[in-house]
Amino acid sequence: MLAPLLYVDGTQINFLVPEKTAPGETTLSLLTGGNVLPIGAMKVVPSAPAVFLVNAQGLTASATYRRVASDGTETSGSLYQCSDPPFCQPVPATPSARGSFVTFLGTGFRNAAVSNLECLLYGIRMNVESVVSQGTPGLDQITIRLPEEDDDFWDQVAGADVVLSVGGVPANRVWMQFSRKQ
Repeated sequence: MLAPLLYVDGTQINFLVPEKTAPGETTLSLLTGGNVLPIGAMKVVPSAPAVFLVNAQGLTASATYRRVASDGTETSGSLYQCSDPPFCQPVPATPSARGSFVTFLGTGFRNAAVSNLECLLYGIRMNVESVVSQGTPGLDQITIRLPEEDDDFWDQVAGADVVLSVGGVPANRVWMQFSRKQ
């Protein structure tokens, strides 16, 4: 079965596993210039969630925030800042009167029901608000709601691992910073 290529360079090939691929061990081959070259094997599993990172040097997730003020005004932006690519640093998430939300970009979430998703920050379960496909194969987003503005969380946690999982299968580890101050 042919897999659509998403990205290719001298050391990396990203492809989309076709939906009809049966779970289990499979052989990978590269079709180039009419020749079939075996390149390895992989295990296909029903769910393999992953959160995208902004660079290979850290655990900073490709994520955005949205804060809703008491008057309903919304602000949003990236939860990372890149001063000298490829070096990016996390931007702290902050609380807001009517809710603060974080949206992670990743893959392997699109077919999951919200009830089958789990997000833990500092070991504390967060509410998963939504999971949607971005319309591009392999690009999904998952949105969580952060603790309320008056929650002690904001005074106790300056940074934490984010553990996202689908049906008990964890995605890669990412890190977030938190601050009560905006």
